[in-house]
Amino acid sequence: MVNQLARLGWSSGDEEIFSIEELIAKFDLDRVNKSAAIFDQTKMLWLNAHYIKSEPAEKLAPLLIPFLDDMGYKISDVNWLAKAVKTLQQRSKTLVDMAQAAEFYLKDKISYDPKLAKKFLSADKHGLLILLKDKLSAVNCFDEDNLINALDEIMKEHNLKLKDIAQPLRVALTGSKVSPGIYETMEVLGKDKVIERIEAACMYTEIAAGN
Repeated sequence: MVNQLARLGWSSGDEEIFSIEELIAKFDLDRVNKSAAIFDQTKMLWLNAHYIKSEPAEKLAPLLIPFLDDMGYKISDVNWLAKAVKTLQQRSKTLVDMAQAAEFYLKDKISYDPKLAKKFLSADKHGLLILLKDKLSAVNCFDEDNLINALDEIMKEHNLKLKDIAQPLRVALTGSKVSPGIYETMEVLGKDKVIERIEAACMYTEIAAGN
């Protein structure tokens, strides 16, 4: 906000982004335009997005808690939330955006977009989801490196490409085709929740098959 207000009617070449220290050193009333300034909401969002992207996730996590609280989610583990924030920073313009984007991590049950479910959780995806459940259940250390190795093994063993796996898995885990990277998403969700959501998707594919 300080950055935006300082730039209303004042300029320093083509620079848009200033730290407090830089503003103190460079700001000069003689360079303030006397004509009425216009508050640019689009530029404000752009600046806010810049600062969200550049802030440490550990600093943003506590700031996000009140927004999640307003949505009905009580956060007890700020360290876990910081991991989730790290996956969401690049796509968030505001903390409201981030809270909404984080909701799939926090829901007890995922609802599927009907069009996506028809395409990615159809009956023919049942076998793939079973493979994923079995392989991921065997992963002891549920971190990104081990998850990459697990999916690589499935792809090699069954002559599949990541695109064959990623979207059905993403829809099963998030209900959407848009999310952070699939490996980091699984790591943040944790093993229990990942397996639980894949099992729910397996049941959905069984229903789709008419079983």
